[in-house]
Amino acid sequence: MTMKLIFTILIFASLQTWGQAIASETINESRVNSWTPKFLMEYQGVYHFGDSEDESELLLIFSLDKICGQIRSGSWSAIGTSWIWKYENLKNVKINGNKFTSEKSNGEFVTYDNGTEKIKGLKIYKPWSETPETGQYEIGLRKSSSDNFLSGQFIQASTRILGKEDLSTTTKTDLKLMRNEIFARYGLKFIAGGEMDQYFKKQDWYQARYDNVDQFLTDIEKENIRLIKELEHN
Repeated sequence: MTMKLIFTILIFASLQTWGQAIASETINESRVNSWTPKFLMEYQGVYHFGDSEDESELLLIFSLDKICGQIRSGSWSAIGTSWIWKYENLKNVKINGNKFTSEKSNGEFVTYDNGTEKIKGLKIYKPWSETPETGQYEIGLRKSSSDNFLSGQFIQASTRILGKEDLSTTTKTDLKLMRNEIFARYGLKFIAGGEMDQYFKKQDWYQARYDNVDQFLTDIEKENIRLIKELEHN
């Protein structure tokens, strides 16, 4: 067997075994296995994709019959002095067994044995990040719960659909803060010098970026905003 043929076989074998997967690292596909937990809710959480300036997170939230998937990514400002987050809501998110589907990307929930532990993640076949090369998949590692990912005093307004009974003892002052905190998490600019502007500027997580953030709102947040407004005016 010639050296050229041996080299060709080795290259082919490596392409069958290794693939772009976690951040900028390549992994051994033989160590990737299906992840099918006992309860569907175990898939809820934050999945980290990409590397360095191409990093992004996918937030998966389950509430009643809704599954919301939201991608958070960022880029430097025009003058390169600050990092600006942007948000994209996935449409028609569905999970069947360990299979994940949406209008933008499909994939499956997996574990990866790194030699020390089995890491949970989501394998995406057509990644939205630019880290993988064309035709390669990417695995986003499940890094935290939604509660640890979101900032603010009233994160429940973004993590589950609320009912009137959930807010029955909430004051109108707190209802107003809860509703506006949803917008503040996305960086909405409030009226300069106004009550909400003064309040949120005191929060270390708040950054005023956008004049309008309606396009960022999830279906869960939209439902909660409608309910909170109704209770505020009762």
